[in-house]
Amino acid sequence: MKRKIRRIVLVAISALVALGVLHTLYLGGMFRTIEPHAPGACVAIEGIVGGEDLEWRANGREIFVSSDDRRNMATTQGAIFLVEPGASNPQPINVTPALDFDFHPHGISLFIDETGKERLFVVNHASHTEHSIELFDVNEDGRLLHVRTITDSALISPNDIAAIDGERFYVTNDHGWRHPLAKTVEDFLQLALGNVLFYDGQGFEEVYGATRYANGINTSLDHRRVYVAETIGRVVHSFARDARTNRLTLEESFDAHTGVDNIDVAADGSLWIAAHPRMLMFLPHSKRGSVRSPSQVIRLEHGEGGALAMKEIYLNNGDPISASATATARDGLMIIGPVFDPFLLVCRLDR
Repeated sequence: MKRKIRRIVLVAISALVALGVLHTLYLGGMFRTIEPHAPGACVAIEGIVGGEDLEWRANGREIFVSSDDRRNMATTQGAIFLVEPGASNPQPINVTPALDFDFHPHGISLFIDETGKERLFVVNHASHTEHSIELFDVNEDGRLLHVRTITDSALISPNDIAAIDGERFYVTNDHGWRHPLAKTVEDFLQLALGNVLFYDGQGFEEVYGATRYANGINTSLDHRRVYVAETIGRVVHSFARDARTNRLTLEESFDAHTGVDNIDVAADGSLWIAAHPRMLMFLPHSKRGSVRSPSQVIRLEHGEGGALAMKEIYLNNGDPISASATATARDGLMIIGPVFDPFLLVCRLDR
């Protein structure tokens, strides 16, 4: 009798494990059919490795690019590049000043004041466990001048940043644990340990918690809304922002059914979001560039009644660009930045 009970228990446990594996594969997009399409012809801008985040300058022609060779962080420094994607022969320019600290940029946010003065906010990973926010003023030619460094124990694993003025900003922590191995466990167990912080010029405060890989963050053009992408949660949150307290009130959680990454807000208020349709391919791709991870770009906009509606703009099976992290669109062009590949992809928006 005891042997029979043990057998039943073993079968039940095996079934639960199998269901868990299948559920993980499903959420990771491994059962998804990829039917590649693009809105027009695409060309590469070479010379920028791991262009993970993009920000348009005030002139509307040039973009800042957060670049880092993430497979070789121990032996290389990251950089901020400036490039004009609509030029006939775009040539990236490294505008990073000389720095006396390790620089590995991640998310970036450009604040432009009423006079046109620009300040760039940069998430920096000095190491796998040491993080900071770096502030740079921007010269007329786009070159950067380092202003100061912000550090705090609240910056556990910062990913992206959204400035609301020249001093204050929101920032996401994609994990609740610092150590790389612990982060991997957190991801595979789909633990909701990430959060969103607000920096008021003096210190940090958590304004939203229990996120599963809080990734991209941005604000509406009037700063009345804050948008947050949860990669493992596969959702995009829309929050109402209290301009006095900077607290966030959740309005909507849009299920994108894909691993959403960075968020760009276009001039018409729509959200352009790069995504990972097969998230489980990202890990092997991070180790070897020959293993490709599909890329996707979606566009969200507020429809009638204010609810978000989605349109897929771009999808591939990992080529020509792999592991898309960011996308932005302006003047008939869409620019996609990857986590690892050594180029940006520029596509015409013909359809």
